[in-house]
Amino acid sequence: MDFQIPKGRLASQPPDQNLKFERADWTSFRTVEGLQQKAGVAAGKLRRLVMKELTDNGFDAGGSVNVGRLPDGGGYFVEDDGDGIDGTPEDIARLFSIARPMVSTKLLRLPTRGALGNGLRVVAGAVLAGEGFLAVITRNRRIELRPERDGTTTVVTVTPVDFPVGTRIEIGFGPAIPEDANALFWAVVATEMARGQSYAGKSSPYWYDAPQFHELLSASGNVPVRELVASLDGCTGGRAGEIVAEAGLVRIACNALSREQADTLLKVARKYAREVTPKRLGAVGPDLFPDRAYAASSGEVSFGISPNAAIPFVVEVWAADSADMRLIACVNRTPVTGDVYAVHNRQKINLFGCGLRHTMAEAPKDKNFTILLNITTPYMPITSDGKEPNLEPFFDGISNAVAKAVRKARRPDAKTEEVVLDNLLPKRRRGRQSEAATIEYEEQVARFCSLILQIKSRLDLAVGSRSWCYLLEDYGLRKGEFDAAERLITECRKSGALPLDICAEDDARKVVGLERLDDPDIEREAARLIDYINNAHKTHMPISFWDDLDVYVEVAVEKLDLRNLFEPVCAEFHVPVQNFKGWSDLNLRAAMMRRFAEHEAAGRLCVLLLCGDHDPGGLHITDKVRKNLSDLSGAVGWTPENLIISRFGLNADFIDAHGLTWIDNLETSSGGQLDDPEHSDHDKRYVKDYIQQFGVRKCEANTLVKVPEIGRELCRDAILEFVLAEAPARYQLKLDREQAKLREAIRRQMGAAR
Repeated sequence: MDFQIPKGRLASQPPDQNLKFERADWTSFRTVEGLQQKAGVAAGKLRRLVMKELTDNGFDAGGSVNVGRLPDGGGYFVEDDGDGIDGTPEDIARLFSIARPMVSTKLLRLPTRGALGNGLRVVAGAVLAGEGFLAVITRNRRIELRPERDGTTTVVTVTPVDFPVGTRIEIGFGPAIPEDANALFWAVVATEMARGQSYAGKSSPYWYDAPQFHELLSASGNVPVRELVASLDGCTGGRAGEIVAEAGLVRIACNALSREQADTLLKVARKYAREVTPKRLGAVGPDLFPDRAYAASSGEVSFGISPNAAIPFVVEVWAADSADMRLIACVNRTPVTGDVYAVHNRQKINLFGCGLRHTMAEAPKDKNFTILLNITTPYMPITSDGKEPNLEPFFDGISNAVAKAVRKARRPDAKTEEVVLDNLLPKRRRGRQSEAATIEYEEQVARFCSLILQIKSRLDLAVGSRSWCYLLEDYGLRKGEFDAAERLITECRKSGALPLDICAEDDARKVVGLERLDDPDIEREAARLIDYINNAHKTHMPISFWDDLDVYVEVAVEKLDLRNLFEPVCAEFHVPVQNFKGWSDLNLRAAMMRRFAEHEAAGRLCVLLLCGDHDPGGLHITDKVRKNLSDLSGAVGWTPENLIISRFGLNADFIDAHGLTWIDNLETSSGGQLDDPEHSDHDKRYVKDYIQQFGVRKCEANTLVKVPEIGRELCRDAILEFVLAEAPARYQLKLDREQAKLREAIRRQMGAAR
């Protein structure tokens, strides 16, 4: 028989190339390959995902959940103590049907588990694709179900059982679903995280932008607008009627609203409601892992278009020493299915995945940590059907909490003192003080002072009252309470509740010329003098550290506490360090200039390293300092024309990486606000550039006392840009030889004197 090639088709062209295929979206749930796409995880994690979904549903339904393996080892169970599942066996079978329309409460934004409402379809798909089994035990019935390829689910058997409370799901996976030794891992994490205080309110109108609120209305079908509005926080009861009336939407169904009407309704609802603070969202709390370091941060993120959604969030982190880096990320107390992992690269701890590719903290390269991260929020942007979250909008809060927790994990002795309280700062009650109120306040002050003394016992530097506020921030002190805390510390020093020297002494205010009396005991005084002579050579310095170098370096800092912090590092490299806050004293500036002039005349390159606040003035400081020195050129006879002035230390990435404190204002030392158009410096280019890049916020250099090791390493790295690391050792060898010569000379002359 002859084969006829159709006209217009080449002999080499496959006959079916132009065929097109059509299938419903739900058919992807029938195979392991399609299920991976819908679930957002590889086949090897399908078992743990299914068990997590069932666990999340259990927590949504009841107060507690148990998970485990069936006695015969052939499957798993998830059991809750909720109200059970209502409806006939056929109704329950439809819930586990892969072809059913997506029915979910997830469009109503709340800080609860889950995101898209695909969970039960993934469960049914896994049973179908793997040829497993599924049984639902609820309200005294055991209902065996069989998902079918046509998208329905068949009720196989219904058996009476004694099970009046809650729901129990029993499930088995066939050989097509790969074995997973950690099949219960995500479910166990979810059960562990179900602690602490949870959000008890309703969804807030502030949690939706205009398009998403319109989508919520459209998905609500024929529900009256008033009924939906009454489900929002601050809009219940009679307020719902007032809101609907003011918006002109009485007796209208939700799905009948236009975009413009939805926008109007959202704006009116917000007039009656108050924004939900992050604190109201609740938190798991530090008791989840009492043996791990705990830290938390909170904030608000804006999403969408006007009126934007204002989304509060709370980030909690638990960290502990570990043999390698390990990260478990959760959203609303359940593990995320997307890959998020931590990498320790040299001294930086970086987080990758789900929108993150950022440095979160720093630690010695031989230190690794297990980090558990949870974000509580009513809205998490999702990037796939598999519920993979985009964590990047919450980066600031994640970075802050991770950095704090890692710092605390590196200080195991601090964990027993962890107080992270809402009311760390003692406060008197308003009005007349009762005896009981007075006693309560005094006890709070005593605890406050005790905490300061405990922290002081670990410090290796003296700090001022402002730096004490930064140190106390890790224990719950808020930025807005810094001024009050400084005043309280001063009061406690005056009363004797704290030692006077708990705060560093300002050298500029030291008294000079005080009388010094020697020991009246002649024998002790003679012994002291002999000891002094025997060791006098150790202070002999006839040669300079800089003699063999072609560079000369000094450090200037903006705060006295930074001088104290950097002093050990600067002493190692024989680098002078001073606080330039006192540069109103012309003699101080002139003395520095004369030192630079002397070294420049000897052929050395002169370098001034500066460390100050991260604010408009702090980033502009190199220009300011050069001008301050130039102003005295005529008087000193030296110009800073060739002087290298380099700012080191605080920059935005460093601040975020170490969880240092941003202060939400640009207040100057005179009390003015640089962001105020009336401020004399507001229109200067460096101020405008700063506000455009960083916003109305700043970071004071004192905050480095919270991370003294990192602060000193910062100073060391700045010096090493210009001075060889081996320079101190080379100098010490030369100095030892010179001091040995003096020791021998002293011995010769003492012998001759005898």
